[in-house]
Amino acid sequence: MRRRLLTALSSVILCACASTFGAPAAPAVADGPPAVWSAAPAPAGTDAPGPDDRTSFYLEGAAGAVLSDKLSLVNPTDRARSLELRASAPWISLAERQVRVPARTRADVPLSVTVPGDRDRSGAGDLSGAVVVKGEGREVRVPLALRVSGAPALPALAVENVRVSGAADGHGAVIRYAVVNRGNTVLAPRLDIRADGVFGTVLRRTVRDAPAALAPGRAVQRVERWADAPRLDSVTVRVTAAAEGGVRASGAASYTPWRWVVPVLGGSVLALVGAVVLVRRVRVRRRVVGRRRGLRGRVLDRIFTAPFPSACSCPALGATNTRQRPGPCPCGPGASLVALLLAVLVLFSSAGVASADGGSPALFLDRSEAGKGSAVVVTGEGWRAGALLTLLVCGQNMVGGTNDCANAEGRTVTTGSDGRFRRELVVAEPPRPCPCVVHVATVMGDAQGADVPLVVAGHPVAPVPSSARLGVLAARLEGSSGLLTWFGAPPERRLVVTVGNLGSGAVKDPVFRVGTARGVLAPVWEERKWHGTVPAGQRARVVFDVELGAGAHGPYEVSLKYGEKVVVTEPWDVGRPWGVVLFWGLLGCVVAVGIFRVGMVVVDRLRPPPAAPEGSGGPVLPWFAPGTLPPPE
Repeated sequence: MRRRLLTALSSVILCACASTFGAPAAPAVADGPPAVWSAAPAPAGTDAPGPDDRTSFYLEGAAGAVLSDKLSLVNPTDRARSLELRASAPWISLAERQVRVPARTRADVPLSVTVPGDRDRSGAGDLSGAVVVKGEGREVRVPLALRVSGAPALPALAVENVRVSGAADGHGAVIRYAVVNRGNTVLAPRLDIRADGVFGTVLRRTVRDAPAALAPGRAVQRVERWADAPRLDSVTVRVTAAAEGGVRASGAASYTPWRWVVPVLGGSVLALVGAVVLVRRVRVRRRVVGRRRGLRGRVLDRIFTAPFPSACSCPALGATNTRQRPGPCPCGPGASLVALLLAVLVLFSSAGVASADGGSPALFLDRSEAGKGSAVVVTGEGWRAGALLTLLVCGQNMVGGTNDCANAEGRTVTTGSDGRFRRELVVAEPPRPCPCVVHVATVMGDAQGADVPLVVAGHPVAPVPSSARLGVLAARLEGSSGLLTWFGAPPERRLVVTVGNLGSGAVKDPVFRVGTARGVLAPVWEERKWHGTVPAGQRARVVFDVELGAGAHGPYEVSLKYGEKVVVTEPWDVGRPWGVVLFWGLLGCVVAVGIFRVGMVVVDRLRPPPAAPEGSGGPVLPWFAPGTLPPPE
């Protein structure tokens, strides 16, 4: 008892000492990630025009004019930050290259833009650049779009690489597409997605987080989740992009959940086979009871009587009683026709499943800007399974081919069985100035290639050479295969291209070259001259007829070249002429049956008749002997 009283008294003394002298404070726990600095255009209220929520600069002026704006640097932390500023274009000037921002302070850095003259612009109506801010291991890029007054405005949008596939978790589908600004003006596209199935519209959606400003030449890769996609339907998904000024573009792709269609098709075939067997048994029963008479009955008997008695163990040739007919054999010509029908259905269903995996290749980067020596992760899908690919960083939008690429620092990767890949690529400075792209192409087999924009920080930027003043604003293949193509006729399509004149002068009677390629072979080019004139800042619709050889099938690519640059590459998946395959298959069956019939006739003629039993009037002929009919009943 005394020990317990001493323990309680010591606890009271210790608590009193702690409350008197104070206990060490516990470390503070942050509610979230620590605040970092930010960079954005200066809000309204300063000398810079524009709304408070600007995310990029947009300036407009005549050639030779000097425009000004301000960049705001906000430091919400408890200590000062040192930030480095850099301009990505030579016509952007910054008042400071290095700024120290005190704690909990905003600093505004003036900048000026000198609008390039006609010689520096190469006839372009819009220019794009950026102000890059770097510090504390972080880098922020603030875009800057410059509109040159008086230059021809040519807005254009394109929706490319539309692909629909099943979600990885098995619930719903995923819609992937790219929105590209192919004109020379900054656009704010509105995106709508619509899916039409066999029984009507199953999806109608407006994308709410569409890009607010899409600079010329820029592409945005987007992924949309479709949670309630139909599980048993064939739908066409169409993505439409629209902007002010009547600019409109769309792209479409087909989607069919084959994992559900194949079981249904198999069940239908089994039901058909079961119905045929049931009808056949009913007919046999009717014949046994004597309800079928005349020529029709004899023809049906011959159809459902086995032509292969030895293999089917049918007693047709072994019958000794001329008045007793043998039962039907389950492997007669009727069953052969059912088996042939089943094989054709399975062949077409497998062909449909194989074609569902096709599509245009697509590329994605984990970030849109990186410096020399850093790494970006390149992800691709829609490529050929097991294909060897090369990854290169190229300048000048790869106008001059691989001569504009950093070939020594390239990488290779092999796609998986699902046509996807993921590879880390070290960023290197290409031998040509930006705009830069990551170029991915196949090494062997069917030619496939795709580009995705990449900003190489610190690398010079220069306008793309405009020796060819025409730019492609939209392109598509029109037409469909007819019945004759199904039987081996030459496939035909129309390549419809919308071109725009981005230069300052008119283009008269331009000469293009159209090429088709398959496999490892180089494209076969054919020169086509388009008669007409495209004024400066105007667009025109150009149509070329494309025809392949008879019986052509497989993946093809149709390319269009203007000058020394390939401006269009459209995939064309030509289906196999299954009508020819079916024709030769049926012909083979008919020939085989005919040869068998002739052989059976020869065997029957050469084989001696069976001996007649005692008391009969002569030899007994089998009921199924060629040239004989069953005795009257």
